[in-house]
Formats: sequence, C-alpha cells, structure tokens
Amino acid sequence: MIWILVAATAYVWDNDGGLAFYDPEVNERVGCEYNLVRALKEVIGAENVEVGTGLPSLKTLLLYDMLFIVNGWRDDEMIKAEERDTIRKYLEAGNCVYMEGNNVNAVLSKIDPYFILDYFGTKYVDQDVGYGYMDSIIGHDSSFAAGVKYLYPAGTGPDTTPDIIVPAVADADSMFISYDSRKAYTARGVSFAKTSSEKTVLYKTVNVSFEFGALRSTDPTVPDSVARKILMARIATFFGYGKVLLVQDDATYDYSSSSVVEQDLRTRDVTYALWQVPAESPGPSFKVMCNHSIVIWCCGKEDRYTLLAADTLAIKKYLNNGGCLFITGENIAYELSAIGWKGYLGDVFGVYFVQNGIALDGVYGDDFLRGLRGRLVNPASPDEILPDGNGFPVVYGITSKKADPVEGVENESFPGGGKSVFYSFDYSTIEDGVREDFLQNTLEEFYYAYPPLAVNFVSFNALVTGGEVILRFVKESDCGVERWMIERRREGEEWVRIWEGVYASSRREVIEVKDIPPAPGRYTYRIGGIMDGREVWLSNAVVMFHPEERGVNVFAGKLKKIPDNAEIFDIAGKRVKGVKNPGVYFIKEGEKIEKIILLR
Repeated sequence: MIWILVAATAYVWDNDGGLAFYDPEVNERVGCEYNLVRALKEVIGAENVEVGTGLPSLKTLLLYDMLFIVNGWRDDEMIKAEERDTIRKYLEAGNCVYMEGNNVNAVLSKIDPYFILDYFGTKYVDQDVGYGYMDSIIGHDSSFAAGVKYLYPAGTGPDTTPDIIVPAVADADSMFISYDSRKAYTARGVSFAKTSSEKTVLYKTVNVSFEFGALRSTDPTVPDSVARKILMARIATFFGYGKVLLVQDDATYDYSSSSVVEQDLRTRDVTYALWQVPAESPGPSFKVMCNHSIVIWCCGKEDRYTLLAADTLAIKKYLNNGGCLFITGENIAYELSAIGWKGYLGDVFGVYFVQNGIALDGVYGDDFLRGLRGRLVNPASPDEILPDGNGFPVVYGITSKKADPVEGVENESFPGGGKSVFYSFDYSTIEDGVREDFLQNTLEEFYYAYPPLAVNFVSFNALVTGGEVILRFVKESDCGVERWMIERRREGEEWVRIWEGVYASSRREVIEVKDIPPAPGRYTYRIGGIMDGREVWLSNAVVMFHPEERGVNVFAGKLKKIPDNAEIFDIAGKRVKGVKNPGVYFIKEGEKIEKIILLR
C-alpha cells in the first residue's frame, strides 16, 4: 500500500462577503470562516494554515495541499469563471478541496453545472424554501462522517435555504443528511474521490451546503469547538493528512516498548505526536486526544495499574465523539477487570477478561488482519480475552496448550462513530516484518491517510518493493463475490492467473498477495471474482517492474528518475540540492514544472 504522508498545508479562502452569525460558545458574532479556521489550525497546526479573502494564483495555490472555500449563504456568482478554472487546475494537480455554502450549488448548477458535477461529483436538487428549518445534521453511514451528529441553529442566518445535493457519479458518496420539511432525510453533503481508469485516486473533494462553523455539539459535556475539531480531523484524514498521537504509557520500562511503535511509525513516515506519561500519572486529556485522528495508547509490559480513572473517562469520551483508538498492553485487560472496571471493558472495548498468564508462541490475525501470522519475540504472559457486547475478534494466539485464545478485539459500537482496537499483548513483542503489518493494517482500518481506491466493491493497489510486487485489496462487506481472482499481464501478452481465494466473511477485509513477475517490464494486474456464475473484473493496477534498477525513487505510485539538469524545490518553494526525505517537491526542467510526492 502506498502511503502519501507529508506535512499538510491548507489555504482557507474567506469568500463569505463579510457574513457573520452569533456563536453561543464565544458569546459574539463571528465570520463564517472563524470556527473552521480555528478547528483546522488545531488539527494540522496554526503554522500550516493561511487565510485570505481572495483566491491566490495557481502558482501560489499549488504550494498548499488543501483548499477550503467558505461561501456563507450568498446567492450571487461567488466563484467567478477564472477562479473556477484555477480550482479545476488545482484539483487536476492532485490536491484536495473542501467547499461550503448554502447556495453555491444552486448558483453554479445554472452557470457552470459541470464544475460541481465533474469536480465535486455533485448534483443540485432543490432548496428548503419556506418549508421549515434544518435543526440537525447527521453523518451518513457509508461515509467517513458515519456516526457523527450535530445540532444546527434553525431559523437563523446559517440556516437560510441550504441546498439539497446528491452524489451524481459512482465515486461520490452522501456524507451528511438532515431532515427536510417532510420529515424525510435529504442530502446536505457529498464527498468525492476522483479516480483514473486504473482506479487510482487523482484528487478528493468535500462539498457541503451548510456552514461548518455553525455546527453545535449534541453532547452537553463536549464544547461545540471540540465537536467541530473531531469532524475536521476526519476531513483531514479523508484528504490524506490525518495525525496520530502516540501515548507512551510504559514509563516503568523506560518507554522501551512504545519506542518500537515510534520506530515503525517513522519507517512509514506517519505524521505523529508524542505524549510521554510518567509512572502513576494520567495520560492525555480528552481535549488533547481530539486534536488527532487516531490515538495509539501503548502500555507495554506493565504489571501495575497503567490506566487511571481519568484515562478511562477520557478514552470513553474520545471514542463516543468519533475518535479512533488502538491500545496495546500485556495486562491492561486484567488491570481494568481487577480494579472493578469489568463493565468498562465491555462497554468501551467490547472485551471480556478471561484470565492472564497465557503462554503464547505467536499470534495470527483475522478480519482486517487476515493473513498476518508471526512469532512473539521475548514472549511473556498476555491476557486471554473474549469479545463482549458488540466487539469481535481480530487476533488469536498460537499456543500448544490452548486452542486459539483471543488476543485482540475491535469495537465499533460508539454513538459518535468511533472505533477501538484492543490488543491484550505487547505490540513490540511481535517479530519484525509481521509487526509492522499489524500496525499498518490497524491504521488502515481506521481509514487513515492512505489513498483508498474508490470503487463499489473493492479497493486494489500494487507497489513494487524489495524485488517483488505487493498487491493489496480491501474487500467490503456484502459485495456478492463467491471466489476472488488476481491476474497479471505483460504488455502484448495474455492474462496469467496468479492467485485465487474464497473469503466468505461478511465483514470488511484486507488481503495481501505477493508476486514476482518473470521479467522486467510494464505489468497490469486486475482483480475480479465469480459473481452469479460469471467472471466479473472490478479493478486494475499498473506497475513498472525493474527489480535491479538503482537510484530510482517511488513518486506517488510510479518509478521516476530525476533528470540531472533539473532544479528541485521543496514545499515552501526553497531550492534544495536533492530529494532525500519523503514529502512534496517541485521539479523544474526548463519551463516545465512538475509536482511530485516522494513516498520512500
């Protein structure tokens, strides 16, 4: 799987014409952009956000990874023809755009309908004119906003006839819905991942007909600003720029276990922040965790009470409000049970504690970890657990004394759409190679920042590394495929089947297949299956296989050699001597400038 993870930068175009509304949290009138900018700065860093009342030139705009357009509830031609052309070119260069405005789709559907259709995957339907107000907004189950719900200030300025918009193409999805005057659900937001004919992602957009800054928390204990921040973290994650918080809660062992997690995050160039927890001290607060899309809480091999009461409350609140948490530690299930938190284990992690002191030789994965199997290095005595409530097993133990004890459970039953993955063993004890895949697959299960391929049934990608081709596909549930198949073809040759398998689980699965082509060259891989007794091919991936070639980097999924006479500039426009670290670069050769993303 190709990971595009660089320091995210964003430009916010304050295009609301000076409109403002009353914000009860700050007890004053604020501009439409105020709360969006506040949330964005807290999620990706204030130093990475620029705000302006005009759209920059394309040359300047390309210095930013994301563009946020705030239009308010204006109904004039708020985005001019030349500005729309700039946005088109910005997206075609592989960037991401968030656009909001009550009437922007209604206006553009008349003067430039293909702008919202082709670039935002959206069709304008109607407005709620004179038929009551919109008082809440709900995340659609099929989108990255699943599970979230916000109150909306019905009858005030932000609630002025927001457009009803629907997905208009296959790669678009309803993201937000609300009740209309008939008490029926109507779409208010569309997310769109534009893909190529090979199903690789070209760019992503989010288009909503309400004001982000007017969203209000449904939980009286969670401030509006914090609730909005959680949604902004999801938007950044969907765009490919989520952020991880690594909680190092293994102080007794001098953070030796969590340092392994940190090492693996660095190997994959994952953007993360550290929070070291001194012994017998609480970890990060709920507000701190909400600055991050994913929290990895590493408890190591502690045999004392690692999670304190403050931690358990903060974790539950974070998950209930849409956060994603991956926790790993040898005795945490026993600890939580022993101090009277047995009900907490089931409610929050979907876990039931059975016993501790299980002697394991190794572990193997199921569901999204299917196919992963590894020995435990310096194994100790982790807990045996079982799924409880809505939890389901994702890791089993390998032992000669007991048949496959459960060692890992996932839970998705949180009202705000959060997810937890609970490993009752120390992550750092898994052998090299397999361990890193456990981490990567877990992050992918949280819809972390990697370019997912937007197709109806399956996402499929190929990466050349270590002299072989790694093929990975994500099988969604209820896809109707009876048997899966992968074939490869070299240019000018026939298709050759290299793999087939049956996966009857109704849950989402991540499957990886490795292949070594017979000779260097350009290869096309395709994935399909038997559906209703016939072969159906769902997606393709193309690679250039040159296992012996040296001095070649992987740039956004393709091999590229930088010309000797080319000038190289970093994301800030500063000239550099060479491309060494993963990130965004501009390569200038003569008058031609190409933007590239170095993956490894």
